[in-house]
Amino acid sequence: MEEENNIRKWIESLSIPQPKTGVPICPFAKKALMEKKVMIKSAQTPVIKHIKRECEYLIQEDMDVIVLYLNHKVPEPILEQIIHDLQPYAEAMDCALMYDHTDNDGLCNGVQMSYGKNSLIFIQRLSRLKQAQEWLRDKSNWYDVYSDPDDDRFY
Repeated sequence: MEEENNIRKWIESLSIPQPKTGVPICPFAKKALMEKKVMIKSAQTPVIKHIKRECEYLIQEDMDVIVLYLNHKVPEPILEQIIHDLQPYAEAMDCALMYDHTDNDGLCNGVQMSYGKNSLIFIQRLSRLKQAQEWLRDKSNWYDVYSDPDDDRFY
């Protein structure tokens, strides 16, 4: 439960404008937490089956995000491959998979974007993610600050 609370606090911090940029990492994070649309769980093994179950749960329960945290060390190339291999399955269900690995420094323009304490797997509803990205492109300077809008790694 302590790890879930730490991750929840980190997610809340993502919606605060960052001192170096003046732009929050995720302006939607706090609202999703307040509306109880975020679920945080310890990843179960086998992790591939667990991710598939959580994709189904996300859709059935109308959640925005499920965050799975890993309690054991998984090399980043292996986690990246798992996410890559499951992407077609997830996308067919209107889900997007992303990860945050402890070996990645998580810095973007001097802003720490990573949780850092555990590797995380994010399962999000793909259609809502695309709507949020559209809003960020059209109504904010988020992509000017944090990312290349032509970068297709983020859907």
